[in-house]
Amino acid sequence: MYIAFEGADGTGKTSMAMALVEQLNSQGRNAKFVRAPGSTSFGNYLRANIHHRDDVKVYQFLANHVEIVEEVVKPHLEQGGIVVQDRTFISSIVYLGYCGTLDANDLAMYYRKAISKKPDVLFVLDCDTETCLSRLIDLDKDMDDPDVDLMSNILAAYRIEGRVQSGKIIDSSAPFEKVLETCLTYC
Repeated sequence: MYIAFEGADGTGKTSMAMALVEQLNSQGRNAKFVRAPGSTSFGNYLRANIHHRDDVKVYQFLANHVEIVEEVVKPHLEQGGIVVQDRTFISSIVYLGYCGTLDANDLAMYYRKAISKKPDVLFVLDCDTETCLSRLIDLDKDMDDPDVDLMSNILAAYRIEGRVQSGKIIDSSAPFEKVLETCLTYC
């Protein structure tokens, strides 16, 4: 089973993905955590060297998404494991398309053609703008002057793309254990 978490920064996707992996492994289910960008040499390089232009970022992220699916996700699934991924190509559609300088529909078409394996279960974590921003400030994510309008737009874009992708949109402002319990019902 291939499970992915999406959502704006501050919705709790990384924490929830890692907790789900831990819970599944405690059940003996061979779950693996995967992060995009990351989880490969190129992905780790990319995390530290993301280009400033959207038209370059799109190719960097696309290469990493394809690499993750082909070199990490598929092999683990073929061995009977479960992959839980923090971010997929949907983040690129949201950040570079809906909230960036590129056309979201063109990006969606391009990514959908290039990525050979889509998640079996997609969780889109959602919460209100203030909660996301306060979590980012608490995590010291360089939020000296938080952009409330941008965060609102990002959250709205994830809701739209989550529905387009038939994702399970989950209110992540609920208690952590309740969100995890909800996620587990789909696994």
